[in-house]
Amino acid sequence: MKNSLFAASLKQIMLMLIACFAFSSAHAQFYTRTNCTDPYVQIQGQAGTTLVGRGDDVFFTVNLPFTFNYYCVNYTNIKVSNNGFIVLPSTGTTRALTNTALPTAATQIGAAMYPFWDDLDSGAGTLPSANSGIYSRTDGIAPNRIFTIEWFENGHFNEVSGQHVTFQVKLYETSNQFKFQYLDVFFGGTQVAFDRGLSATVGFENIVATPRENSQLSFNTSFLNNGDCFLFTPPPPACPGFSMPNITVSMAPGTCEANVNLNDYISPRGCTAVFDPPGPTFRGGVTTVTAKNGCITITFTVTVRDLEPPVIIGCPKAVILNLGPGECEASWDAPPLMAMDNCSGTNFGEPK
Repeated sequence: MKNSLFAASLKQIMLMLIACFAFSSAHAQFYTRTNCTDPYVQIQGQAGTTLVGRGDDVFFTVNLPFTFNYYCVNYTNIKVSNNGFIVLPSTGTTRALTNTALPTAATQIGAAMYPFWDDLDSGAGTLPSANSGIYSRTDGIAPNRIFTIEWFENGHFNEVSGQHVTFQVKLYETSNQFKFQYLDVFFGGTQVAFDRGLSATVGFENIVATPRENSQLSFNTSFLNNGDCFLFTPPPPACPGFSMPNITVSMAPGTCEANVNLNDYISPRGCTAVFDPPGPTFRGGVTTVTAKNGCITITFTVTVRDLEPPVIIGCPKAVILNLGPGECEASWDAPPLMAMDNCSGTNFGEPK
């Protein structure tokens, strides 16, 4: 126990300040990315492929052939932009033609995928090519169908003949995986400054939340190459009865923190979770942690107690006061006392 309310109060204040300034929890990724080697299969020109549309700064509502679960929400339709992104659902906020880093602002409603978010142009006619546009098709048999959106030979504004890029997003039924795949990421010619995503955002994000879940692969960097293939896989379904208790531990002697293996507290045993913050080191005080298992997210606390008393400095050993004749009391000016907290490493003084 603390030897003085003064020392305890100061300690709590210092721990809160330290926690505020010394920590920022890393955002855990919901999807697992795999660099795939699947060959690119162009859908434009194939029998059964549909032209979704073409133009500059245009958007098209597309009904999905199956229900697709994205960040634990089911969707049956999407909004497709010629500027290289998809918004889920189709009623979500249309993103601007000018790309930004992820996550986007909270005013942008709806989830989104950004295989190549840039100021693209798929105008009709001969620029950038006679077949420029957005195409879609469905392959396979339920419950294992694949729905593909392809941006075929889309130019960069202001479009130049023969200077264009081609890429796809594939949505997988049942597994709810999705894939970004790239045939050509070089505009070339007079627009090499836009090649390989130099002016594009590549990634994806969830609906508005705090913080907004997202994964940014690239922002205005030469990240992409012809033939790139990225497969994104959601976690397995949640364990029945998944739960986490509130955890209370004590600091290790001589330290201001404790190591806590959060996996040891998961119930039922054998389940796994993604924690934010992940630990294992927690400083003194109370930390709120989120645990995600499949599509279930719960919160719990990790409380780290400090059982070491502060060191009092300046306390006199013995004070003898002599009373004069007829006196029944005496006064004494005590020196300032100092309490050194073992965690803060700072001296606190208060006149007594």
